[in-house]
Formats: sequence, C-alpha cells, structure tokens
Amino acid sequence: MILETILIVGIIIGFLNSRSITLADRTISGDYFLISSKSQVINLIISILMFLGMISTFALIIWGFVYLKWYFPIIGIIVSTILCQQNLVGKLFLFKELTHLFLNILVIAINSYLWIIKLL
Repeated sequence: MILETILIVGIIIGFLNSRSITLADRTISGDYFLISSKSQVINLIISILMFLGMISTFALIIWGFVYLKWYFPIIGIIVSTILCQQNLVGKLFLFKELTHLFLNILVIAINSYLWIIKLL
C-alpha cells in the first residue's frame, strides 16, 4: 500500500505542477520560462529540471501500469484531473517559479525511487 500511495501522490503533484506551468505560460502569451539573468548554467539546469519533471510524470504512470494493478494509475489520473479544476485546487494557481522547480524535483525523486526499487 505504501508504493501505491507514493505513486498516486507523485502523479497528483506532477499533474498539478504541469497545470500550473501551463496556466502561467498562457497568462503571459507563451513566454513563461524560468530564466535567470545571472547565468547560462542556471538556465540550463532549470530547463533540464522542467523537462525531467514532465517526463517523470509520464514515467510514473507507466510504472503504475507495469508494477501495480491497473486501477492505481487510473485513480491517480482521475484525482489529479479533479483537483486541477477551477473549483478545487485550481483556485490556488498560479504557483511561483521556485515552487515549480521544487515540485519538479519532488516528482523526479519519486519517479527515480519507484523505478530504482523495482529494478534492483
């Protein structure tokens, strides 16, 4: 039951973060990108984290279908979709840039943990 809970929480976090990033992008006409004027290295790291966060959400869903009963990833997707609605957590959007980075790191960590414990 612990792995199922971790999976569902990871999917929910990934969906909420993706939805918030999408809304942030729309509000400024497609120019949303976490860019630091300080360093190109920071920009590269942020770009990689955003890409890995997106891939990790998809990989969590695949992990759920491969290693658990099919209904656990479905439950995660349905709950995530419901929470993203305007009348629930959708009211709290938009998250801030650092929140997006933190949630991306969290989803990447959850995804890595689940794959590693099953593959080893």
